[in-house]
Amino acid sequence: MTLGALSRRALVATAATLISINVKSAASEEALPAVVPLGLCGGAYCATYTIDGQGFRAVLDTGSPFMLVDGTCRNDDARRSPWGCYTGDARSSGLGDTDELYGGEDVTVEWRRGAFAFDQLRVDEQLRSTLAVPDAVFGVVRGYVGKGGGGAVFLGLCKQRLPRIRPTLLEQTNVASLRFRFVQRRLELSTSPLIPRAADALRLIDLRRRGAPVYNYACRLSGLVINGERVKLDRCAVAVIDTGTTGISVDDRLLEGEDIR
Repeated sequence: MTLGALSRRALVATAATLISINVKSAASEEALPAVVPLGLCGGAYCATYTIDGQGFRAVLDTGSPFMLVDGTCRNDDARRSPWGCYTGDARSSGLGDTDELYGGEDVTVEWRRGAFAFDQLRVDEQLRSTLAVPDAVFGVVRGYVGKGGGGAVFLGLCKQRLPRIRPTLLEQTNVASLRFRFVQRRLELSTSPLIPRAADALRLIDLRRRGAPVYNYACRLSGLVINGERVKLDRCAVAVIDTGTTGISVDDRLLEGEDIR
């Protein structure tokens, strides 16, 4: 299996201004990328979108797969919610409810179908290829248990999954690659690879072979430096590129190891 790639420039510093990811390697018909405006929401980047004409906002998250909307709020909460308040019924997806685990919250999700579309920018006076799915599977959050996180709604950008996992947003599209331009506050979603095969890029590792539920954007580490000290790695270590978090987090077993002072 040919792995995707991640731009090396994205990993020069934690305050990277550009991240490009090929989410699949197969070439597809070239077209101008769809351009989605990014907004700041706390320490994360958000996008706006519609489902059946109703507007929503969510954190763009390369660490998760699903498109979610908040269904725990009441109609009179809609104006106060930063994420939008789902008030429709949509269509049945034929899929049972699930409990999903995120870093800072546990949510109960009802799976429905509706017409999805990103809010997009006009570039060079023209609208790029429109990113819309007329019959998209999406999740309605019906229950929420906070675990110390910010309580945000996430829009996942992992594309591939294990069969037992509910459909991802990107698998319902022909998106082949994505590029975050943080300074310009834009996300580009393309139907063709944005990183050429000959580019100086990092190979992605499919962690589903190790039991991960989705194909995270993970790359192998050649070394690790914490607090100015190089950590001895006695086994393979990987890093997951996750736009749904801020800063860098390290596994407790590694952080508490005797090699880190």
